[in-house]
Amino acid sequence: MRSEKRLGYACQISRAQAMWQQIVELQPTIEGILPASFESCVSIGSGCSLPVAELADLTFLAGGAKIARTCTPLEAITLGLTPKLACIVSANGDHRHTLDCFDSLQTRGVFTVIITLCSDSKLAQQARASRLRSCIIYPKVDLRSNDEGFIPVVPALMLAMLVRFLQRDPISLPDQTKNLFVAALEEADKECCSPSQPWSRNITIVCTRWAKPGARDLATRIAESGLVPPLIYDAWNFYHGAYMPVAFERTKLLLMSVGRESAQLDNVRTHTPDRYVLADICAPDDGFCGGLYCVISSMVLTQKITLSHGVDPANPAIPAWGDALYTDPRPV
Repeated sequence: MRSEKRLGYACQISRAQAMWQQIVELQPTIEGILPASFESCVSIGSGCSLPVAELADLTFLAGGAKIARTCTPLEAITLGLTPKLACIVSANGDHRHTLDCFDSLQTRGVFTVIITLCSDSKLAQQARASRLRSCIIYPKVDLRSNDEGFIPVVPALMLAMLVRFLQRDPISLPDQTKNLFVAALEEADKECCSPSQPWSRNITIVCTRWAKPGARDLATRIAESGLVPPLIYDAWNFYHGAYMPVAFERTKLLLMSVGRESAQLDNVRTHTPDRYVLADICAPDDGFCGGLYCVISSMVLTQKITLSHGVDPANPAIPAWGDALYTDPRPV
């Protein structure tokens, strides 16, 4: 049952911080051969895997892909997409939606990369049966525990770290990556410690490109905690009227940016009254490391937001009908 009692979310954050060096040093087992190039890519995920798929999407673009997009398994099936390469992100690799998605992609002849944490999952087994059109990436060492919460922390970070191996030459990590978790934790504390700025039940995120995986992660975690998920905009779309709920104080603003991209939000910082802004999260590094920083920030912010509303994301009150929706999926 997904409603089984699990380790509290605050403890999960502390565990992730303690294990961060192990996560940074995570090495993959890669079964199959990654394509040398990829012109069009689709990255696929659900729930807390969807933000990791967003990170994969950006990684493909940074690696030379001309077209890339992120979608859910249902979208991948019903839209009939036929990219040169697809990447399915699934921690456990056993949900019917994911398995059907893989079958659909294989029927269309799409080379499919699987990022998973379970080497013996049903998804991995299906991929091994289609070796000529698939590749599997999973960690050499599984760092997960049996008491991971409903909304995971360490597993999501492990999946995100495996994304850097999507390129034949893996994305290198700078030395300061070992301090990334602490840096994100300290910035969140600094940005969110004002008692005059209580967390609103409604949040609007304005983010830059590499910050979007973090924004998506925050929206997913808030929704799965039982609260109203944030709306997500890029700067230009926010200028086109999306600021109105902020102006009428029906939502608060959270800014999230990465490295040199941060300048894209300067116009928002200049013209938006400070009282509307809950936090301004800015990753110090560009690219993949900046995106990773924003994902960590999302996890920490989730703790602060849910705590202010008396909710533990690791153990939300899951209704029986909600559990049935997950465990008894219907075919497309």
